[in-house]
Amino acid sequence: MPHVARRPTVLQLVSEIAANIRSIEAGGPLLQQVDIMLGY
Repeated sequence: MPHVARRPTVLQLVSEIAANIRSIEAGGPLLQQVDIMLGY
């Protein structure tokens, strides 16, 4: 999950997780995935 300066609500977290599941099922990448080579 992304770092944010505020505490997200449960609805926001569930929405982000659901979007990642849909993306993976469609053959896409994880949203807001960390690039270890870039360091963020």
